[in-house]
Amino acid sequence: MKKLLLTTLSILILFSCSGDDDNTPDNTPQNFAVKWKFKANGVLYQWEGTTENNSMPNSGASVYYSATLPDPDGIISLNTPDASVSVALTIPNDNIGTHILNDPFSEAATVTLGNQSYINTQQFGPCQINLNVSQIATAVGGITKGTFSGTLKGISTNSSNILTIQITEGSFESEKL
Repeated sequence: MKKLLLTTLSILILFSCSGDDDNTPDNTPQNFAVKWKFKANGVLYQWEGTTENNSMPNSGASVYYSATLPDPDGIISLNTPDASVSVALTIPNDNIGTHILNDPFSEAATVTLGNQSYINTQQFGPCQINLNVSQIATAVGGITKGTFSGTLKGISTNSSNILTIQITEGSFESEKL
């Protein structure tokens, strides 16, 4: 009986030490790093976290919301933990590729810095965000990646002056929720 038990244990140990050559998927939950960054008029704004804290309130976020019927567009939502910086970008028809966001009603792009908001409205003069989506997540927990840059306009919160903000070096890696 001892021999049988020892032989069985030896075989189990041998198979358990043989590595991951069985090609079975690893279903262990992963905490992928998600992040975003951009420069606004030369000032760098950025955030990085993990998918574990990505959906928790007040933790900052880099989130991708896929299209839902009847709206065919996806949304990228980026913000800091204190919500003093936030970005929302429409992904037209939820497609990979380059998109020009220049209509706030169908292809919205907004940036908020503190209590000042900027949008891609043509009402205050030409402006647009160039969005390049290089990867779209197909499942919850997947990562959507891309870059963005361009010009947005806003009205000063202290006066009625029109403000322009130049966005450069924008990038994101966002978790699909």
